[in-house]
Amino acid sequence: MTTTPDIKIPATTVTDDNSFSPVFIRRLLAKLSGIIAIDQEQDPAAWAEEWHMLQQFFWALKPTNPVEAVLAARVVDAHHRGMEISRRAAQPDLSDEKFHRLHTSANAAARALSAALSRLEKRQHQASPAEPEPLPVPLFSPTLPVRAASPLNGSANNRAARRAAAALARKSPRLTG
Repeated sequence: MTTTPDIKIPATTVTDDNSFSPVFIRRLLAKLSGIIAIDQEQDPAAWAEEWHMLQQFFWALKPTNPVEAVLAARVVDAHHRGMEISRRAAQPDLSDEKFHRLHTSANAAARALSAALSRLEKRQHQASPAEPEPLPVPLFSPTLPVRAASPLNGSANNRAARRAAAALARKSPRLTG
């Protein structure tokens, strides 16, 4: 008899008409709980720890709407699948063919993870463009002391700058002609 997973929705998560409904997020997370390979009936403690880890990873991705939530679920799924396949590939006594198939599958899961994560990050950056803070421009400011320009100002230890300054000082025939 399978029990319903314990779904935790952080208090800071906005669930309203502008983001996603609690029903949507509960259904999505219930589907996500199905990817856990540990049998919940045989080892409830291990299953609960795995489920807690998946939820924590999901909420760390900070989805703010249904599309971002689906992409976050795909990221969690791809990561979990890749880890499970890699664990299976590390088992002793695997044939080379089986190892290479598992390794290829793990690489495909890593590519899927990367693609879903980049889509999620792109959506999140588009949704909230970072606007630079406006710099205050004083109308009247005290005059600041001005240093005399020198070819070596600020770069006394810069070998390339010293060579360039020496070349200009010698006034190469190509520069003066």
